[in-house]
Amino acid sequence: MKKTKATSKLKPIINKKSLEFLSELFNTHSPSGFEYTGQKVWLDYIKPYIDEHFIDNYATVLGNY
Repeated sequence: MKKTKATSKLKPIINKKSLEFLSELFNTHSPSGFEYTGQKVWLDYIKPYIDEHFIDNYATVLGNY
């Protein structure tokens, strides 16, 4: 794909920080029914971007900004 003026200004979606997060998340032991450790990794990653969070009874982590 030839770079144009518009595409050359785009930031990559995947960067070093996001790759480190994905590696940590994928390598975190959190089997079905025991998702707490995976939730913690996810929540620690999104906390800088949200104002509040909520964890429901089904282990879903939601963040609001």
